[in-house]
Amino acid sequence: MKKILKLKFIELDNWSRPVYRGDDRKIYVDVDPGHASPSIHTKSGNDIEGEPGYPINKDIEVVFVPSRITW
Repeated sequence: MKKILKLKFIELDNWSRPVYRGDDRKIYVDVDPGHASPSIHTKSGNDIEGEPGYPINKDIEVVFVPSRITW
């Protein structure tokens, strides 16, 4: 069974990338909001303005609440 990660939009970071808070309380960023499929990474220091960290595991299904923010 795939793990589901629910992401809720918080705000845009200083690079205008959408930042989300996961239901696991961690901060995530979509590093390529212009691409058809999301590229979700952790945020360094769990900080909205932190650098993108590691990509999430490909086995995790991401659900955007209410929807994904794109360019």
